[in-house]
Amino acid sequence: MFLGLCLSLQSHSAEIKSLDVKKEKGRYIITAECLVEAPVGGVYEVLTDYTRFSELSSMVTESRFVESDSEQTLVFTRTHGCVLFFCKTVDKTEVMEAVKNEEVVTTALPDQSTVDYSKASWQMQQEDGGTRLFYKLETDLGFWVPPVIGPLMVKRAWYSGSLRALNRLEQFALARTGVTVKP
Repeated sequence: MFLGLCLSLQSHSAEIKSLDVKKEKGRYIITAECLVEAPVGGVYEVLTDYTRFSELSSMVTESRFVESDSEQTLVFTRTHGCVLFFCKTVDKTEVMEAVKNEEVVTTALPDQSTVDYSKASWQMQQEDGGTRLFYKLETDLGFWVPPVIGPLMVKRAWYSGSLRALNRLEQFALARTGVTVKP
């Protein structure tokens, strides 16, 4: 889920503080810290709105709520991404757990997904009128990437595939809170 929303191409206010990619025991672990100039309430609303989630990143080609009841919320995402010439479409049905204005966590259900494991989390902190985001994704990519260049290429792919996503997140969050977006 969210495959690297922590990067911005056009935003003058959104900022990435750090991005790290490493591979441990066959899984990629991506961590990022970002700042967006939008209130945490708006950011939370955008990150939990799977009816429009695919509008955030061009890598997310489909998103929707599958089921929501008092016990759990199931969400579906279809993402498409490439590392070098290795491309993959990933379908995930995930359990979404959220603490309003603090954290969103999704965990893939392997029997309803094309990955054996995927867990993503967004932690949000209000900071000077904006929001500091801490993102972590631990996942099996589902395809082979050369080990020597794997983490570097995955980092580059996440970066290039997510350049506009953080800017969109910021704009959508501002719109939800009624703040006028500057051109």
